Amino acid sequence: MSETAVRDLRWLGLALILEALLVGADVALGPIAGTFVVPPFLLAVVARPRVVAAAAMGAIALAFASAAWSAEGADGAYFARAAIVGVGGVLAYYVSVRRSNAELTTRRLESVAAVGEVIGVAPTAVIGMDTSGVVTLFNPAAEEMFGYRAGPALGQELAELVVPPELRDAHRAGLARVRDTGESRLIGRRVDLTAMRANGTRFPVALTITRLRSRGPSFVGFVRDLTDEKRAETADRLRAGTAE
Repeated sequence: MSETAVRDLRWLGLALILEALLVGADVALGPIAGTFVVPPFLLAVVARPRVVAAAAMGAIALAFASAAWSAEGADGAYFARAAIVGVGGVLAYYVSVRRSNAELTTRRLESVAAVGEVIGVAPTAVIGMDTSGVVTLFNPAAEEMFGYRAGPALGQELAELVVPPELRDAHRAGLARVRDTGESRLIGRRVDLTAMRANGTRFPVALTITRLRSRGPSFVGFVRDLTDEKRAETADRLRAGTAE
């Protein structure tokens, strides 16, 4: 059993104990069935919605069952107390859902912030692009590699910034194909390409693209400069040729 499930059972057990105490007080002191909604409201502050829902249903069932041991029986006050518990149980569940959603949103924002920090210090150039080809993310490593500041780069068409002129039509056609069909042979694979710096110089890069399904940039590319690697390969070939 997972830790979350164990915690849920503990909260539900505490709610049941408190409900049992309230039932005892209802039997001994008189009709206080309206207080049966207290445990679900307490759980709404700390427990998951499913636990609150279970406690609320239990409280509603006990409120309706209280006629069996109440001296007053099923009179008007009994139905009023049962209605209070019913409405209160629904409100407790609603509160727990709102709290849970707020906590989930907070965790997501924290995760996004953490990812942003990682991207900011990553040694690899990271560039985000939406489905229209506009730059939405340009980390410091990309600034250093391509010679553009992030501010001016954001909102510009990626093809105009880093793609050599003779390759731009192919880039735009590939992007249009992804938009129309949702398919691409480049996504998730390393591709060796020629890129262009702000000063117009071309250089070889290794590009890996991933597609995001959530909000933000639709595509993120991880770019590695292959200049030194290609130079080393050329030098090795030259040495091999000389040795022969």
